[in-house]
Amino acid sequence: MYHRIAVASPDTHRLSIPPSTFREHMRELRSRYAPISLLDLKDAIRTDAVPPRAVAVTFDDGSVDALTAASPVLTEFGIPATFFISTGRLVDKHEFWWDHLERVFLSMRCLPPEIDLSDELGEVYRTDNWFARQATLRLVSDRATVLGASEIQRLCARVADWSGLDLAPRESHRALLADEVRQLASRDGHDIGAHGVHHLSLPAHSTESQRDELLESKKTLERLLGRTVNAFAYPFGHNSVETQHLAARYFAVAVTASPGAVKSGEDLFAVPRLDGVRTTNDLTKALDAAFVDPSL
Repeated sequence: MYHRIAVASPDTHRLSIPPSTFREHMRELRSRYAPISLLDLKDAIRTDAVPPRAVAVTFDDGSVDALTAASPVLTEFGIPATFFISTGRLVDKHEFWWDHLERVFLSMRCLPPEIDLSDELGEVYRTDNWFARQATLRLVSDRATVLGASEIQRLCARVADWSGLDLAPRESHRALLADEVRQLASRDGHDIGAHGVHHLSLPAHSTESQRDELLESKKTLERLLGRTVNAFAYPFGHNSVETQHLAARYFAVAVTASPGAVKSGEDLFAVPRLDGVRTTNDLTKALDAAFVDPSL
């Protein structure tokens, strides 16, 4: 499970790994393991025939570096991958809200000593020093995770207005646009999956809202690509029994962010993934540990 292939500083949420490290990861996967597409893995789970040392590579969110940095490396090593795309803003350049907040609160520019988010979050937060800004970023980000789309939009607008910063989308941090998603999908071994419309923590919302997030993201991508979209990734990895049942209505497989090895007979709508691996050594240790017998 990857998010961004980029050299990012700061990287508060630990979503990025450098392109050079990613290339080392993919070289290791090709030489020591058995790369497989997520949909092929799904079929293998269903038929109780998961290949030894099989690894499926996935990317969440849809940052532009999926196209510019990750895709060329995957193509070089012939490794299939699934890219999960949030579809809410495929026509305008923008950054994800967590990057927007990080950009403001961890800016090197002088900011007011506090921010009043009483209307948005019911709190006033300190920003009078670097440590206070870091704490505020963590607190506000945690609260924002379970908000609705319009609430997140208002929060980001309020933070932007308060900061007075120029927050035009950065090419290095922006999300993929529709034409770029099509370009990504056209490359050999690249599959596109859905990741909701607004990247919401689905269990925090009503059944109707959850259904809309799953179904509308699927329909949008299918119209864009002219093909069926069969895979879904729960935003933030958050899911519930209800969310899984909804995913099963519209998709063939859904992945979580819960760690663990995929086994024959796995629940196809709660497939675990390995997240947060940094170094190549850590990657191989984690993968070997995931297999019952690393010598297989």
